[in-house]
Amino acid sequence: HCERHAASRSRLDGIFVGDLRPADPFVPGMPPLRELDDRFFQDAGRSSGAVPVHLRTLGPSGARDAAFRLPPEMLPVYLRSLRLEMRFDEAELALSAIEEYDAGVDGTARVCDPSDLRRERAKLDETVRLRERGDAQRGEGFHDQAIKLYGECLAVDAGTGDAGGGAGTGTTPGILKRQSSWPAASGAANAGGKLHA
Repeated sequence: HCERHAASRSRLDGIFVGDLRPADPFVPGMPPLRELDDRFFQDAGRSSGAVPVHLRTLGPSGARDAAFRLPPEMLPVYLRSLRLEMRFDEAELALSAIEEYDAGVDGTARVCDPSDLRRERAKLDETVRLRERGDAQRGEGFHDQAIKLYGECLAVDAGTGDAGGGAGTGTTPGILKRQSSWPAASGAANAGGKLHA
């Protein structure tokens, strides 16, 4: 949804000139479009052989373009979704471009709150580190350890992962519940699973 929204907003690039400049919804001097195209998510029809619209995702340059064209309240959600979808190249390029842009402007023209960027950067780095460790364990045949590390990847937001470097310290809830928070099954709840002759 975020990428489709950014693609539709990309049609507005360059139209806010002259007396329309005060109404420009984008940050001043944002990088020009490289890959994002407002027609990327349009349906080409069933006979075209194209990837269905609901399965399309942007590449790294497109994700970078999208990050600058999203409303500020959507940007943290988008960066998090790139990380959770394991689109690490896209997340890295988008984060790096925003960090570089924000470092070169005063506080009023920033794309994102610096503390939010630092937190997401730490979470991305931690997720990539845990994923690489999990892949190494899986490659060596230690599947139980790999599963544990992959679970920690998903729990980075909740702070249940190996929270080195400040990852998992934000207030964004994780996508996994801790096992201790699961409701306990009662005898009545399990009665439906019994076989009756």
